[in-house]
Amino acid sequence: MILYNIFLSLTFQKPITKKHVKLLLAREEDIETTSKRHPAVVRMKTGATKDSLITIVKVEYFLNTGAFATLAPAVLYRGALHAVGPYRCENVDDQTYAITTNLVPFGAFRQQVLFACEEQMDRIAAELNLDPSEFREKNLLRKGDTTSFGQLIDHSVGMQETIKKAKEESNWKSNWKPAPIFKNVIQESNKGNYL
Repeated sequence: MILYNIFLSLTFQKPITKKHVKLLLAREEDIETTSKRHPAVVRMKTGATKDSLITIVKVEYFLNTGAFATLAPAVLYRGALHAVGPYRCENVDDQTYAITTNLVPFGAFRQQVLFACEEQMDRIAAELNLDPSEFREKNLLRKGDTTSFGQLIDHSVGMQETIKKAKEESNWKSNWKPAPIFKNVIQESNKGNYL
């Protein structure tokens, strides 16, 4: 509460001093006073052909909102919108759920569903014995495609070029090795060493 009183007093000071007001929080203050990302559970099932085209995705996205929904509708909407990531798929079943609990309310941050989507892409590529970057490149949305929500991609955002450049700069072909599957890492170490 003291922090907000300081912030309010600084805000009212601007008209007097005619200077911009800036409030910097120490790490401890940030942790104590700002909202945190919603805890979430994401379940994904994905179908792909043997020639590595994604054909179907089913997503269940459970969001712990804490005691109040606050930003949950917006976070769930964005989660549903981005559940398939930047990949083509005509058959998408997106189910999102806001669950109120006895915890403090949470705030909007990066989409947990994107982490799940990219982990899923790695798993599918491994199942098909493919380089995950090539699997992603093959399934990327391109100009003229339509997203799972019906948005027409009417111009390129440079994804193919970005992946190509990243692979060149990182010397991908000689440096890439399969990453451990996240679920196995957690089970083996129970410490999240690869995060």
